[in-house]
Amino acid sequence: MKDRILYLDSLKGLLILLVIIGHLGYAKCTSTIVYDIIYSFHMPFFIFLSGIVIETIPFKKLAKRVKKLIVPFFIIGSLYSFCAGNTLEWLLTDTKYYFWYLLILAYCLILLFILQGMADIIKRNRSMVIVIGGLFLVIVLYIINRLLPKDINDVLSFNALFAYFPYFLMGHFIRISKMIKNAFVNELTYTVGLLLYFPAQYMYMTTHANYYHGISAICAIIVLFNLFRNNNTGRIGEELAYFGKRSMDIYLYHGFVFFAFNLEFMSNWVKQTSNYMIEILASVFISILIALVSILFGKLIKESSVLNYILYK
Repeated sequence: MKDRILYLDSLKGLLILLVIIGHLGYAKCTSTIVYDIIYSFHMPFFIFLSGIVIETIPFKKLAKRVKKLIVPFFIIGSLYSFCAGNTLEWLLTDTKYYFWYLLILAYCLILLFILQGMADIIKRNRSMVIVIGGLFLVIVLYIINRLLPKDINDVLSFNALFAYFPYFLMGHFIRISKMIKNAFVNELTYTVGLLLYFPAQYMYMTTHANYYHGISAICAIIVLFNLFRNNNTGRIGEELAYFGKRSMDIYLYHGFVFFAFNLEFMSNWVKQTSNYMIEILASVFISILIALVSILFGKLIKESSVLNYILYK
């Protein structure tokens, strides 16, 4: 997948805009309903897409990719914490503001490198070794997550790793296994996903049981992935792909743009009027504006050869 694939970039563009809208919820700018629907799938889907585009990872490429995640994680995260009036204590929290994704993706790349190394050693049915080994790692992560003290778990963000690594694996399994891909990309799977999403999401919103969240996330991934893969999204898809190709810049810098907005009044108005359609339209407009400003931030930073080398190379 050296050449960019439009529907994957379009999906990334949609998801990064949903990330911004979701973070409007933290700023008390969106209602609970919109917030809950977005959070039912957007980050699982994001890390799923990361898994689907990853190829074999030699050590040198692994080191470079991990560096491109960890360096911005520490530098941009620390700068954001400073702007928010806090100290380096953000590193002790489980979510690490919104920068946890960079750390979790670095973990996922390292674990995949280990799985691929195991497959190279065994030299028998590479795809099956990675699938079975990946499922075993999920069990190991579950045990570690249960045994580690909460403070250590928060610092390492292992709880998030256990929650999101399966989605990364699911994406990578689809890449390496034709059988799994065929089972995932077909009309029956799409139909089941579409029918199950809404009751699963309703059950999660009423019970907050994690397994309902997992079901609704997988169903949403199946439905949206099939929709974008099998249909020509036209101009909308191209516009979303513009944001998808620049999703890292948007992810890194959108939080800083929030400091310039105070939109809590919008949430209060929606709660009083229950006018969710207006809220959705306003949220989409605001997210696009914030994404464009974030892209501009990225361009300004890349103009400095020093900053460009430190953060992007």
